[in-house]
Amino acid sequence: MIESLMLNLIRESCMNIVILAENTEEAGFSRSIITREEIRTQLQTITQTAANLAAETQRALPKIDWAGWAETSRRMQIGGNDEHDAMWSAVCMLAPATLTWLRVYPKYQPDLFAFKPNAAACGEEPGKG
Repeated sequence: MIESLMLNLIRESCMNIVILAENTEEAGFSRSIITREEIRTQLQTITQTAANLAAETQRALPKIDWAGWAETSRRMQIGGNDEHDAMWSAVCMLAPATLTWLRVYPKYQPDLFAFKPNAAACGEEPGKG
């Protein structure tokens, strides 16, 4: 259940990045402090969530560039030009590609994306309720 919520959070953050950066050139991205800060927040959400996904979940979604997200996180922590380049690369390539795959995969692996509360954890007997 938690994995499906985490994947949804990544998908939503990627969508936010695509919307925020729509029709933005790199120079405009560099100048727009508010947009850049919001995109940074969305990227941090993605990188932290991806880092906490189970390895099994990542292996089940091989078209998503998990290593690219880890590298984005590493470069953003360095700051300066590394951070800028990592953010712009994620805006242009990584977020849109991830968003695309997170729209495709649920059609072929619906169980991975299904929200199924754990009845036992909620005090209910399985099969009742």
